[in-house]
Amino acid sequence: MLMHSDVYVCVLTGVRVCVPERVPDITTKHCVLHRHALAAKTLPSHFKEVLSVCVKVINYIQGRPSNHRVFKVFCEEIGSEHQVLLFHTEVRWLSRGKILTLIAEITDEVAIFLRENKSDFAENFEDEIFILSLSYLADIFSHLNDLNLSMQGMFANNIDCTEKVEAFKKKLSLWKRRIQGGNVGSFPTLDEKQGDKPIKPILVENIVAHLSLLETTMAQYFPMDHTFPEWIQQPFLADMDGDDDLKEELIDLQVNQGCQTKFRILPLTGFWCDQLAAYPGLARTALEIIIPFPTTYLCEKAFSTMLQIKTTARNRLQMGLLHDMRVALTYTRPRFEKLVAHKQQQKSH
Repeated sequence: MLMHSDVYVCVLTGVRVCVPERVPDITTKHCVLHRHALAAKTLPSHFKEVLSVCVKVINYIQGRPSNHRVFKVFCEEIGSEHQVLLFHTEVRWLSRGKILTLIAEITDEVAIFLRENKSDFAENFEDEIFILSLSYLADIFSHLNDLNLSMQGMFANNIDCTEKVEAFKKKLSLWKRRIQGGNVGSFPTLDEKQGDKPIKPILVENIVAHLSLLETTMAQYFPMDHTFPEWIQQPFLADMDGDDDLKEELIDLQVNQGCQTKFRILPLTGFWCDQLAAYPGLARTALEIIIPFPTTYLCEKAFSTMLQIKTTARNRLQMGLLHDMRVALTYTRPRFEKLVAHKQQQKSH
């Protein structure tokens, strides 16, 4: 399985051409997290302007040492929970949600600070529609970040990621219906800022337009063009067509009490790996669907580990770098008691 971050690159040259020449049966897949990030970038003009103003305000406060120090002292004096804003960066996919959530929590403090410093952005933070739009953006990007984080991890697989994306697509439809009915309960920050007042029609229109756009882009990047056999996730409850060649193996598996016990304690991938010897047909079919990497998470984790190990102070560590990375990335715990048992604790003189 070849995982790549962009399905539109390396089509004629590079890894996607060279690897299949050596391994004809290999399949390629566009990273789920990258597709999710591309879909999340879609914003109508109104919300683009709100995000742009927020980024400029953060740069105005954080990018100038004098403003940064004054803002920190100001927040401390009024007892604000936060004294520091985060920079926004397009490189880090979770950045938008974090900066918007933080600035939405201190809109009053930011408004006072900008007004006292006679900033042109002060009027934005005194406008109700702007504040409510900012609150909505903080909530929707928080939902997108939660989806992103839920699809990361060592044990993430194609089935789980597909199900989470499909659930999110259905939630978008639900949120849109609720907003059209004046219910903002799915967006806690917006709900808090809105209070008991009825939501304004212009805000409803903007939010519905964004949710509709998100629905379209999510459907574009995550088309539901295939389904997974039910027996892979529920081998002891699901059934299959009587003409299926694997039906006999499934029957044998379903009456095996030991397998039922293992299924309860092992992760899905571990369970099917354990069945390779006893039920090779079932196990291979299941693993061909489960094992392919849905994201570049493991690659990104290895790269981050390498950056931590190979700092500017240790830039000459070349020979042992791979060994250091292997130790840092492994989930295998050393058997310290066995290692210590073979060592002489005190040498005789």
